[in-house]
Amino acid sequence: MAQHEILMLIAAPLLVAAKPAGVLMWGLPDFASRAYARLARAPRVRVVASGLCAPVAAWLIHAIVLWAWHVPAAFEAALANDGMHWAQHTSFFVAAVIFWWSVLVSGPLAERRGIATLSVFTTGVHTSILGALLTFSTQVWYPTYVRTGGIWGLTPLEDQQLGGLIMWVPGGTVFVIVGIVLVAMWLKEMEKRAAAARTS
Repeated sequence: MAQHEILMLIAAPLLVAAKPAGVLMWGLPDFASRAYARLARAPRVRVVASGLCAPVAAWLIHAIVLWAWHVPAAFEAALANDGMHWAQHTSFFVAAVIFWWSVLVSGPLAERRGIATLSVFTTGVHTSILGALLTFSTQVWYPTYVRTGGIWGLTPLEDQQLGGLIMWVPGGTVFVIVGIVLVAMWLKEMEKRAAAARTS
């Protein structure tokens, strides 16, 4: 669970906030940099990217990926097979990048700050619900952990409950903090627009 939280709540938003595209282009060989620039400017690529990063689409992708991988059959498949495990972590990271891109976007698209705030708070709610379900469950969801026994002196059920607690409390806290920051930014932008309207 800690790995998943680091991927989705630390690595993905930091990558999006860093805006690495320009630096990446400088670091690539000339031919690769030109190919990357052509790809990034391609109309179809831009349409697909903007569609995926639209607030509702990004919210749904993030939610579906998160909940689908926590279905016992899917989670067990990821534990049993290295390829599935890589697919799980990759999809967590990609879904999180799409989600945070839709939330942290700057420039003209920042006009949708209100829906980004709603997206963050509702994502915090549904991820906290999943964490709470894991925390308060009286049964182990994933049989592999029963067969492998307890780790760090915890029973399999206690380990699951700790994982749920990590998702619920620290994970939920990240969403609350980001949501508060977005509200503050939104209010500041509204004040600037109001001030500009009064002076014009």
